[in-house]
Amino acid sequence: MCCRLGLAADRRVQVLAEALIGWQWPDGGWNCDPAATRRSSFHESLAPAWALHEYGQATGDTTARDTAGRAAELFLTHRLFRSLATGQMINRAWLAPRYPPYWQYDILHALLVLSRMGKAVDPRTGDALDELERRRRPDGRWQPGGYW
Repeated sequence: MCCRLGLAADRRVQVLAEALIGWQWPDGGWNCDPAATRRSSFHESLAPAWALHEYGQATGDTTARDTAGRAAELFLTHRLFRSLATGQMINRAWLAPRYPPYWQYDILHALLVLSRMGKAVDPRTGDALDELERRRRPDGRWQPGGYW
C-alpha cells in the first residue's frame, strides 16, 4: 500500500521490504510460526509476495522482485490449491472467493496477485481458472463464497 501511495522511497518502507526478504522461507513463502511446521503458509505468503512485487516495481529493487517471484513459484508449483504429494485439494475453502479480500487465502485473490505480477498466464493457473469459471453464474457474474 505504501508503494501505491507514493511512499516507496521512505526509509521505513525499505526496512520493511528488507525484513520481508530476509524472512522468506526456503520454499519461497513465509510463516510466522517456524516451530509448528516446515512449510510456508499460503495465508501468510500472498501479502508479502504482492508487497515485494509492488516495492520492486516502484523502486527497481531486483532483490524484492526476485523474492516475490520465488513466492509466486510456490503458488504456481501447487497450482494454487493442490498438494504436491497427492495432487489433491489442500483446503476446499480456498476455492470459494471471499469479499472483500482479507489475509485469508483463496484462489481469486491469488490470481489477482499473480496477474499483477504478470504470471496469471502460466498454465499452472488453469485449474484455479477452471474452478472460477465453474462458479460463474448464468448472468456472467460471481457470487462471493462468503464475506469477511
